[in-house]
Amino acid sequence: MHWLTIATREIKLGFRNPWAYSFLVLFALFSLALLLIQSQNQISGYTSTTAGMLNLILYLLPLMTLLLGSFSLTSEKEEGGWQLLATYPLNTSAYLLGKYVGLAVVLLVIISFGFGLSGVLGVVVGKAFTPLTFALFLFLPPC
Repeated sequence: MHWLTIATREIKLGFRNPWAYSFLVLFALFSLALLLIQSQNQISGYTSTTAGMLNLILYLLPLMTLLLGSFSLTSEKEEGGWQLLATYPLNTSAYLLGKYVGLAVVLLVIISFGFGLSGVLGVVVGKAFTPLTFALFLFLPPC
């Protein structure tokens, strides 16, 4: 259960990182911009907005993942957290699993907030995606 402790620590540190909030704002702005584009369109189903959302996930999500992951690892090394963790009876697989789960939770919150904000505003405007579409955006990996 050491990985759970590492994951909890990673979640706390992930939300202290100012880059996480800048990515959250960026993702929300892109989602809102795509919602604005969709509100001009009268076609239902698979539209250019749906393709735009998929492209947003395809390009922005790996970029966010790489940057937040690298910031997490370099801050561990620079701030001395790695040296402290090296003194504990912790194996590498538990450390990596905890880091992975913690960063995955942070990224899922960022994505959920961005799509959730555009979903709520879409309901208010009357041009909302279906809940199934949002679930597909959240839980299907980009190809």
